[in-house]
Amino acid sequence: EASRTWESAAEEATINLDLALFEGLRGNREETIRYVRQWQRLAVSDATQYATAWSLSCQTLAFSGIAPEAVDCLRTGFEQPSWAWPFLEPHLPWYDPIRESPEFKALVADIESGTYH
Repeated sequence: EASRTWESAAEEATINLDLALFEGLRGNREETIRYVRQWQRLAVSDATQYATAWSLSCQTLAFSGIAPEAVDCLRTGFEQPSWAWPFLEPHLPWYDPIRESPEFKALVADIESGTYH
């Protein structure tokens, strides 16, 4: 019974991240944020999904042009076990829509100063 609960929570988390991607592609920022936040809350029950897909949740926010949330997502990802890597993430094309935002520039400056390793 416990594994059934874990599996359904993991599936629900995955669906939320898929919906966030879909809404991001549609340009619906509020729904994108809502689904990413739901994914983040639900994915904690699956440590592997949480760590490996964290960067995807940040990228989804970024390509949707949602700079403050994307940068907050990255900062969190850099401080916890995840595949959001400071040496890589800022250079990926997913971040082009927010690259010139003050939040993203401040993040890059923090990375360059050694705040994140």
